[in-house]
Amino acid sequence: MKSLKTTNTQEKGYAMTSLYTEKSVIGRLLTIFSSLFPSATRPTRHLLAWSLIAQLALESAPSVRCLFRQFLSKQTDASLNSYYRALGNGLVTDASIRQALALRAFAIVPEALRQEPILLSVDDTSIAK
Repeated sequence: MKSLKTTNTQEKGYAMTSLYTEKSVIGRLLTIFSSLFPSATRPTRHLLAWSLIAQLALESAPSVRCLFRQFLSKQTDASLNSYYRALGNGLVTDASIRQALALRAFAIVPEALRQEPILLSVDDTSIAK
């Protein structure tokens, strides 16, 4: 019985490892979102990136506790208090996330067009156009 449990755990570990590689969607999102918090430590960046992924996955959540119960606890081994500490350290604000995302979006504008006016339009609907 013990060896069966070990095998299941090892299989789950393999599945989780393969799911979160750099080439997966989650791996790429973690890389992109982690780069939004350059002043945070690596573990904090990881937690903050997961909190953004949870917000995207659930679309809306009234609290960090809700994000944790519905999504984060199933995807990571971090505790709820870890997320509270990561979000409460002052490194993250709505404005800082918006600014970092805007700078990332403007970085793809070709050099020749950087002096021209830019209209940035964000369509947040999921209805096909």
